[in-house]
Amino acid sequence: MTKDFDGDSVLEFLAARPETSQYICKKLWEFFAYAEPESAVIDRLAATFVKTGGDIKQVLFAIARSPEFFSEKCVQRHFKSPADYIVGQARQLGVGEALLQFRRKEATPTTPIPSKILDNMGHIMHHMGQQGLNLCYPEDVNGWKFGKDFISPSSMTYRMQYHGLLIWDDKGPSVATKNTQNAMLSKSPQTPIECTNRLAEILDLTLREDATKSLTSFFEKQGPDCYKDTGRWAGVLYNCLKMLSGCPDYHVC
Repeated sequence: MTKDFDGDSVLEFLAARPETSQYICKKLWEFFAYAEPESAVIDRLAATFVKTGGDIKQVLFAIARSPEFFSEKCVQRHFKSPADYIVGQARQLGVGEALLQFRRKEATPTTPIPSKILDNMGHIMHHMGQQGLNLCYPEDVNGWKFGKDFISPSSMTYRMQYHGLLIWDDKGPSVATKNTQNAMLSKSPQTPIECTNRLAEILDLTLREDATKSLTSFFEKQGPDCYKDTGRWAGVLYNCLKMLSGCPDYHVC
């Protein structure tokens, strides 16, 4: 093809090539699902890429709607990055929405961010950095190496030192405690195993038999109604997260 190309037209030409859709869709699938995907999967995603004019959002929707994305080959086969581990837990505990409430609705881009938000974000960034992921500061121009590269004796040691956010504050049990307590109360588990299963559900976990036994044994000692008292539940939740930080099931997704 001969043409007086400028930068944009070169990109348009490359984006229209079938190899581009295949390459990008394979990269996206391997990041979010698993390596060496079946050709049928990539062909289906590539068709979405071409049909939508390279709309990555629509490709991501197609990934999330793929039956292979929910197969045994995919589910709980990825190692969580520090962001998946810490930010994911914060979402499960309902911390994000609570922190946003400290930001006034009338705030503008130049309005100072409240110290409550900055302090907690600093806490998150500190722990993520110790675990090997400093956002916006990758190790080199290639970015971070995701997957098992984030799992090492050193990073696991730091992961096991992180046990949640906003479980307590200077006034006592805080947002994470109250949110998870309400989630427990909504199902009212009556036995230790029911408590274990409900907490696993809140944290989006599928626990193996040994992990289930350990957590259930802990609930047996605390009593199956330990979640009904807010002050007591704060300590129970903290210790549950501490136990789970050493459980392999909590580090995969």
